[in-house]
Parts: sequence; structure tokens; C-alpha cells
Amino acid sequence: MFNKIKFATGLMVIVVMTAAMFGLSLKSRNINRDQALNNLAPSRSSEVVMSTTVAKERFNYGPDTNPVSEEQGYDDDLFAALASGSVSDTQDLAALDSFDFGTVRDVKIDGNRVLLATAGGVIEFYPEDSSFLLYSSRQGLTDHDCYALTVDDGEIYVGTSNGVYYIDECGEVAPIWREIADTVTVIKSIDSRFYVGTKFSGLFVSNWDTIDQLLPAKSVVDVTKNAFGLWVLTADAGLLNYQGDGWKRRYLKNDSTALAAANCLNTAFHQPWLGTQRGAYFFNGGIWTLIDSSKGLFDQNVTTIAKGKTFVYLGTAKGGVFSYYDGALSPLDWSEGLEVTALDVQNGAYLVGLQRGGAIFKPAKGESYNILDIIRKTGAIFTGI
Repeated sequence: MFNKIKFATGLMVIVVMTAAMFGLSLKSRNINRDQALNNLAPSRSSEVVMSTTVAKERFNYGPDTNPVSEEQGYDDDLFAALASGSVSDTQDLAALDSFDFGTVRDVKIDGNRVLLATAGGVIEFYPEDSSFLLYSSRQGLTDHDCYALTVDDGEIYVGTSNGVYYIDECGEVAPIWREIADTVTVIKSIDSRFYVGTKFSGLFVSNWDTIDQLLPAKSVVDVTKNAFGLWVLTADAGLLNYQGDGWKRRYLKNDSTALAAANCLNTAFHQPWLGTQRGAYFFNGGIWTLIDSSKGLFDQNVTTIAKGKTFVYLGTAKGGVFSYYDGALSPLDWSEGLEVTALDVQNGAYLVGLQRGGAIFKPAKGESYNILDIIRKTGAIFTGI
């Protein structure tokens, strides 16, 4: 691995006083075999059982319910730091408007930075002082139309319209796993392995140096893994599950299409969760439980699911973010009306990718704000200097 101190400095000119300068320390930053899809017979079906343990149904937007870790150390005066921040450079700022960085497909909170996979490339943003880096065509991300990303040991893996790129700790960008020449819809690091789902070529798994194809010729939407095995959501074969004895399609006995027309998949508290246009399902090993409008989910189109310290979070197409715990559902007031495409929750902070308009960051302490708006605002300070 390469190590390099990555930097971005900010400068503000004051008419009477001398110029002040501060800096942020940052990093400058083969298909071996095929396993045929076999045994695709339906597994034991399960009935939907509506939860009877709802503590309270809340149909109005309520308070932020995510517990904040006592170790969380966000600056109480965050906006003072934001107002004085720095930019990568003026060319990067211009690229912000020449490429579609406002369409966000995937997001990740990683320590003191947040990462956005967008239609224009990758944005690396530091909330502490609003410094940022862009990775797009000019930085070597030739296929800059990005759909998914993950982080492993500080290094970024991003899925694009034509394969996977690797951004190392020095900020060097290079394509990897060239065998995957397809639109990458999802990339996740699970149990020290990378699972890469594609639009037409199925699901791949990487053991660093090699790539194996686990599920060929399928359109993969999402992937997760838990005690019930490997789960893969596909656009053409519905929800599939693998427990070592072949792939099996999972469905409801009373509605064979309910789990098939889904948007997203995740694991929270050892349970697989599925977001659909009719609400969110979770599986406890025997039954699938549905969370819908009868539970207070007034936007049933669940587009993304994230796990917090105690709560499960549901991002919706037009209704913002909802928190769920032990049968109780509550919408988060600061997210009202957001068109959520991606969501990550870490240590009391929220990162919400939007269908258009960028991404909303809600720190553990402080008000929520749009990352693209902050970048443009702080960048304007340096115009003409």
C-alpha cells in the first residue's frame, strides 16, 4: 500500500487583518471458474405475519431517534468550520457543474470523511472543514458514471458503468478486475471478500487476486449475507438465497411476486431486510414481517435500508428517512420530503444520497446540510484569488 499525506488548504482574505491559513491533513490520495445457477426451485415458502408488537404508531415527523455514541467528537460549531473551508482546486470546482455530481447512487461514512458515488464520479468530502476531492475523468476515472462504492482499509472500490475502479491511499485511480466489463450495480465488502453485482453478468466474488463468478447471467440489484446464507436480489429472478446447496428462490406463499419486485437488500441485527414498493420486509428465520402504511410508513416505496447502533433506517422515494425499533416506526423530521436513493448511518451521523440535488449530511450534533451546496459556497470564497 502507498502512504501519502493528502491535503487541502483553505485561505480567507480579510481586508484589515493579515491572511490566515489552515490545512487539513488528508491523503492526496481472473475469472477462474463459473458456478452455474442450479437448483432454482422454490424453497419453503413463508406467510407474511403482521407485527403485533407495535409500541406506538406515529404518523407525524418526530425527533431524531438514533443514539449518539459518547465517544462522538464532532465540532459543536460545525458551520463556523464549514464557512471557512477549503477546496481541492478551481478546476475541480468547475467540474462539479460540468458533470452530473447531483445524481447520487451510493454513499458511505468512513471515519472523518464521507464518500458519494455519483453520475459524475466520486466525491470525497471532509465535514470538519468542508474540504473535498473529486475523482472523475480528469483524475483517471474514465468511466465516471458511478453506481456503487465500498471502502476497505481506507481504500475506495467503486463500481461504474464499465467495471470496477480502485482508488488507493495516494488518490491514484486505476481499473481492476477487468474481467467484469459490465455496469456494476452493487459492491460490498463482506467477510474480507468483495461481492460485485452487475446489470447483466451476474454476481462475482473476489479473493483479492482472483475473481469467481457465483451467479451468472443475472441482473443483480443488491447482495447481503447473514446466518441464513448469501442473499441476492435480482431484477429477473427475484430474491435468491444460497446456503451451500444451490440457489433457491424465496417467495411468499400467498403472494409469489411480493419479494421479487424489490429495490434494496441489507442485513440488520442478523436479519435480512428487503425494501419494496409496498413497504419493508424482514425475515426472522420463520416468517417475513411487513412494515407498511398500517405501521406509519406513509411512503411505502422503500429505496434503501441502513443499520444504526440500535435502529434500522428506511430511506423512501419521496418521504425521507424513517427509523424502526421493536415495532415502533418514526419519520425523522429533518429528512421530510427527501427523495432518498442511498443511506448510511454511523455513530449518530446520517448521510443521505438524493435522486437529484446531491447529498444531505446530518452530523451527530448540528443541523443537516447539502454537501454540494457547502462545496459551492466555500469554493466561491476563492474566486479570483
